[in-house]
Amino acid sequence: MKRIFSVLPYSFALLVVMLLLQGCISTTLENVWKDDVYSGRMESVLILGVTKNRSVRQLYESELARQLQAQGVNAIPSFTLFDVDAPADKKTIIAKAQQQQLGHVIVTQVLDVKTYRERITDINRSFYPDGYLYSRYYRTYRRPIGWYDNYWYGYTTVRSYDVEYLVAHAETNLYLLKDEKLIWSVLSATESGSDWAGSVRELAGVIVKQLGQDGLY
Repeated sequence: MKRIFSVLPYSFALLVVMLLLQGCISTTLENVWKDDVYSGRMESVLILGVTKNRSVRQLYESELARQLQAQGVNAIPSFTLFDVDAPADKKTIIAKAQQQQLGHVIVTQVLDVKTYRERITDINRSFYPDGYLYSRYYRTYRRPIGWYDNYWYGYTTVRSYDVEYLVAHAETNLYLLKDEKLIWSVLSATESGSDWAGSVRELAGVIVKQLGQDGLY
């Protein structure tokens, strides 16, 4: 259970601040692990996002809780139980979870955020109306005549530019509170885009979907 508190307190905040500027295009899972011995189901869970940023923590924990509740799980965001501005220690988390009679704890932390650059080339073909060009001599639009007619029906523009995007790798762990045992873990990669609020919903959705596929609720 010590792994829960070994992360940097601002790591999760860093991810969401980056996504605030760039947004999220997609989230994929790079690795999924489940304890094959464990066969129980998650009926209740405490959700913990490791950050001192109040708004970031509330947004992530609330969204993950909402999606789990929609699946019939009694999911409680940790910010509703103890101080948002100060990182809670292991003893406090366990005590609060036991008071609420919760059986599991979900912890999300960011491992790294990297910037990538990609060269994009756009090729656009534009055509004149009905293949006609304006003739200064005839002062009207006329269809070109000759072996090179097709080249006169339009024009092509080529544009190249660089695009920078972020990829954040995060780890989400599910612990059995009774034995303080890790029973499930996933590594996710989130690519930045333009919709920040959507990025949080998508990340939570990917986590909830995988939990269901692995029979954990």
